[in-house]
Amino acid sequence: MINQPTRILFATNQPMFVLGFRDVLRLAGFDAEPVMRCPQDAFAALRGDDAWLIFADARHAPAFVTLAQAVRHSPQSRFILCGSAIAPEMLQIAVDSRMHGVLSTDLPIEEAAEALARIWQGERQFRFGDGRACHTPLPPPACADFDADWMFGLAV
Repeated sequence: MINQPTRILFATNQPMFVLGFRDVLRLAGFDAEPVMRCPQDAFAALRGDDAWLIFADARHAPAFVTLAQAVRHSPQSRFILCGSAIAPEMLQIAVDSRMHGVLSTDLPIEEAAEALARIWQGERQFRFGDGRACHTPLPPPACADFDADWMFGLAV
């Protein structure tokens, strides 16, 4: 396997989807500049000897047949399904089409970068977050009445 993908391709119509992965790609050690193509045309230029890193937007993923053909046609490339909400049907498509990974966009950046590096090295990774966006701070824990009485005594 090549250390770096020759191209990083995002099969999506959403530019913000691509921007959300810049830090993940950098942390994973990938230097290639990402390219965005509409999902229907994303795989047209893919050749059998290419070593691309390809992200398919789960909300606008190409048809199962298209994904399966692309994975078979380019064995050096790695295909990843990404989205904020991966439905069971989309997970089934990823498995059936032999995609190399599924990454939830609400994973912490470090965890997503590690999974991405492992996918590139040949591991299959299916990672899901806990539903919170990675850049959203956790809410402060609620204080119970007991805690408030202990902290502040009778002043509360």
